[in-house]
Amino acid sequence: MHAKDQKEIIRAAKAGGEVVRKYFGTVLTIVEKSKASDVRTEADVESEAAITGILKKAFPAYNIFSEECGMIDRKSNYTFYIDPLDGTNNFTIGIPNFSVSIALVRGKEIIFGAIYLPMLDLVYTAAKGEGAFCNNRKLTLSAETVLNRSTFAFMCGYHCPKPFIIKTIGNFSRRMKRVLVSWSVASDLCLLASGKIEAAINRKTELHDFLAGKLIAKEAGCIVTDFYGKPEKNDLNHSFLVSNNMKIHRQVLLSL
Repeated sequence: MHAKDQKEIIRAAKAGGEVVRKYFGTVLTIVEKSKASDVRTEADVESEAAITGILKKAFPAYNIFSEECGMIDRKSNYTFYIDPLDGTNNFTIGIPNFSVSIALVRGKEIIFGAIYLPMLDLVYTAAKGEGAFCNNRKLTLSAETVLNRSTFAFMCGYHCPKPFIIKTIGNFSRRMKRVLVSWSVASDLCLLASGKIEAAINRKTELHDFLAGKLIAKEAGCIVTDFYGKPEKNDLNHSFLVSNNMKIHRQVLLSL
C-alpha cells in the first residue's frame, strides 16, 4: 500500500481523535442503541463525519462501513471499517481509555490498520507484510512464557453469551496474573502488540471494533487462531484467540 494512502488514513484517524478529545469531560447527550450498554454520543457522530469526509475524498471508489452510519456500498473490493470512538462507555464516564480505529479490507483480507489513542497521542499502524508501529517505532511483543505471570484481555460483544463470559473470566482469573476487561477492543489489541500484555480473546465483537487491532497484533508477531487452535480461514472471523508466543497460546487454549 502506497505511503501516501497510509498517510491519508492516519490523517483521518487523527481528525476523528481531535473531535473526541474536544468532547472528553464535557456534558454529553447519550443515546442508547441496541441496549443500555450500547450507546452513542455527539462525539461518535462528529468523529465519524470528520473521518469519512477525508476518506471519501481520498478514496472515492472504496466502500465505507462505519459504526454509526452503516455501509456506503460502492461495489468495490476495498472497504474501510471505522469505529469513530471505540470505548464510548469509558468516554461517557470519564475514563480516558478509548480510541479511533480504521481498517482497510480487500476482500476478506485486512491490508491496513490505524488506531489513534487521542488522550495519549499514540498512533498504532500496520500494513500487511510490513510490520507494526507506534508513532513510527517498531512494536515488540512481551517475551513472557509463564501463564501465571501473564495478563489476559477479555473482549466480547454486546451479544456474547453470559455463561461464556462468567466461565472465561473465572478460568483465567485463577490461572493468570490479571484479567483485563477494559471496554475498548482496539486499545487492548494495541497493548498486546506493544508488549504490555500477553494474550487476548475476542468473542462476537463487531468488525469495526477489532479489524485494525487484529492486523496490528499480527504484524507485531502475535499468534492468531480460532478457539481450537486452528488458523483462521479469513481475517473477518469474529471469535479468535491472540497471544504473544506459542507457549502462552497453547496454555491459554488448554484453559478455555
